[in-house]
Amino acid sequence: MVMRIAAAAATALLVTIALSSQLAFAAPLVRDRSTPCRALALAGGGDRGAYQAGVFQAFVENAPDQVTYDVVTGISSINTAALCMYKQGDEKAALDFVLGEWLSIVASDIYKNWPLGIAEGFAVKSGLFSTAPLDAYLHSKVNVTETLASGRKCVVGATSLTRDAYTQFDSTNANWLTALRASSAVPGVFEAVTIGDETFVDGGAEYMTPVSDALAKCAEVSDNLSIDVILCIGLQLPDANHTWITPEVFLRTATLEAQNILMKNAQSASVAFPNAKIRLVFPSKVLPGYFLTFKPEYAEEMIKVGYTDGINALKADGTLPEGFEAVELDLSRFRK
Repeated sequence: MVMRIAAAAATALLVTIALSSQLAFAAPLVRDRSTPCRALALAGGGDRGAYQAGVFQAFVENAPDQVTYDVVTGISSINTAALCMYKQGDEKAALDFVLGEWLSIVASDIYKNWPLGIAEGFAVKSGLFSTAPLDAYLHSKVNVTETLASGRKCVVGATSLTRDAYTQFDSTNANWLTALRASSAVPGVFEAVTIGDETFVDGGAEYMTPVSDALAKCAEVSDNLSIDVILCIGLQLPDANHTWITPEVFLRTATLEAQNILMKNAQSASVAFPNAKIRLVFPSKVLPGYFLTFKPEYAEEMIKVGYTDGINALKADGTLPEGFEAVELDLSRFRK
């Protein structure tokens, strides 16, 4: 197994890994066993999804044959939902969509205060902020018909507070859009989400094996396995003078726990699937703001960092030559 790890270092941010506990999709993958099976795991959330979009851009533009993912799983609602709308081979169109979205999204598109503010969220509601805007956003932007026709196997997960159990939702589920919102409902920060007669928050530490389970799904149909794990976390700590606010404290705690889970699982997956290629990509520098910021100017900076890190990951695994020089990104055409 060849594991290529891009340079790591990042600011504190949300990384709750709400991924499938079984990757039990409605329809099995069918292929010749020599045909590659590729998986993508997106670990991270909030505005850090812009960083993932930058990594994806580097891969699409410089290694398009490596991003025809069969299995997509993750916590980044916008990126997961977007990629799962497009068929294999249409990754460029998916990229154009996510870049356009990240360069226009603002905080009010994702969450809002309750009428009486954070105090109401703390004392009366199930989270400090309402995610009604995210619900409206997903319903306006995500085409469920195209998702069902994409052929990709997409899954997110959430924890049922009603049953105290982890639950997986694949993209064939009638509640797919609501499940996307539930999978990113950080306990205490975003409101819990009702699906049927159950109340859900993100999957968090309930799910321990995202990388190995995605590879196991691919191993059912192929002997040629690979997975890209795009993180929004790193080793670099915030500045010593950084002022912490309450939501960020919640998120930092979740980040540390989820990071440990994912890294340990990547290591165990390399043992369980010694011939698989596991490519991990981290932010190489501190990202601006924190995960609730949602500013287009910050998104542009994060996209550029992600693009550079994606290029470096492709150099590290030999896809691109060491002397390859990335062009200066011009994102002007994606701004709305």
